[in-house]
Amino acid sequence: FRRAMAVLGECGLDVCHPCRLTRADDLPRQIESALAQGIRLIIIGGGDGTLNAAVNLLAGHDVVLGVLPLGTANDFARAVGIPLTLEAACRTVVQGRVARVDLGRVNDRYFLSTVSIGFTAHAARRVLPWAKRYLGRGGYLLASARAFLGYRGFHARVHLDGRPLAYDALELVIGNGRFHSGGHLLAPDASLHSGRLVCYAFEGLSRWQLLKMALIVYRGRHIYHRQAHFATAGEIQIEAEPSQPVLVDGDRRGRTPVRATVIPGGLAVVAPATGE
Repeated sequence: FRRAMAVLGECGLDVCHPCRLTRADDLPRQIESALAQGIRLIIIGGGDGTLNAAVNLLAGHDVVLGVLPLGTANDFARAVGIPLTLEAACRTVVQGRVARVDLGRVNDRYFLSTVSIGFTAHAARRVLPWAKRYLGRGGYLLASARAFLGYRGFHARVHLDGRPLAYDALELVIGNGRFHSGGHLLAPDASLHSGRLVCYAFEGLSRWQLLKMALIVYRGRHIYHRQAHFATAGEIQIEAEPSQPVLVDGDRRGRTPVRATVIPGGLAVVAPATGE
């Protein structure tokens, strides 16, 4: 926090309402206070889950989001092109440009990057708080190993703008941005500027197929695999049998069914001065 404040100051930005949060429950009060004061640039330091919580408070307000990527995955920052080092991200906040990016909405919640259904969501339920804090991505790998032993796929009914599809799936991902799971490419045509959501399904039911999926996704080869299916839509509806936990921008948010839509240009964010 102190380093970020120092770098922002060195870049010429006078932060008028700095606040270091020790509890997630304090975020709504601080953002509501900033909005009441008419602050137009709100800088959030944290990971995808923290950004998601902030955006669900900021959506619909005439404000600009500045991002300091301090989390484990930082998928939204990657998609916007924000540098992952603190000093460079601070400079982007001060020297960058305001860009409009798409905002997703799933059921009653906004999302920035992804909605995950299947193995990733099951593994996230097993992430121990201490492991996430001290091991970072290693904490997720540990949880994935624990989830692997008892996991089987599910039957999914998917509607893409009303067009019905069905899969026996290990994983389903609805993507707004270009990346998921810590910088892995979601799909070749995924973009925060397309006005469309991407639906990615990896077919399979067995643990052997699950292990194969994990290795393929880790290497970024899933976009070429015959068991991986990609499509884009403005509205995506998913039902699962049995019902599956849902992960929204890395945090657990209920269970299926889900309905996801996209709000083109729904969020203003500070992006690097050069780029899309």
